[in-house]
Amino acid sequence: MARNKNKMNNTLKIEKIVLHKLQELSEQISDCISNNRFEEIPKLDKSRLEIIREFQGNDKDKLKEILTKLIVGNTLNIQEIQKKKNNQLKKYYETARRFSEYKKV
Repeated sequence: MARNKNKMNNTLKIEKIVLHKLQELSEQISDCISNNRFEEIPKLDKSRLEIIREFQGNDKDKLKEILTKLIVGNTLNIQEIQKKKNNQLKKYYETARRFSEYKKV
């Protein structure tokens, strides 16, 4: 009985560490988005997805639910940030075009 309890405690500790790592990766992705370092995101996202796949392989409904919410939330955040990035690029190119018109005058 004590052996099973130790095994369960170890499993919970490992899960807690892995979830913490998952949170760190998500925060790093958010930081990259905020700092316009979009080229770093695919590598971080790949690591994050590998962790998520590990959890999905287990039969832990609660963890699956938490991770699914994280995935959905991160996907929505990424889409929102990409829209903002595209809007900023559009504004940049419009401004650059205006300045080039002034140079012609």
